[in-house]
Amino acid sequence: MSKEKKITEEQLQQAYQNVFGSDTGELVLNDLRYRCFKYTTTAGLTRDHLLLNEGRRQSLLHIESQLKPTTKE
Repeated sequence: MSKEKKITEEQLQQAYQNVFGSDTGELVLNDLRYRCFKYTTTAGLTRDHLLLNEGRRQSLLHIESQLKPTTKE
């Protein structure tokens, strides 16, 4: 079993910013915004669809939260 390297929250946030801060990263992020319900409702045909869609939306919101400047900046 491999040991995972412990990283700080700041290092993780910087990693997200490195990935999504490029032109290519912005392109991917914009695609995710449409696919993960940034601009539309998560309501689906069934309760299961709603839960799945909300999970996708929460993933996007986490990514976006990592791209916001910290109070240190």
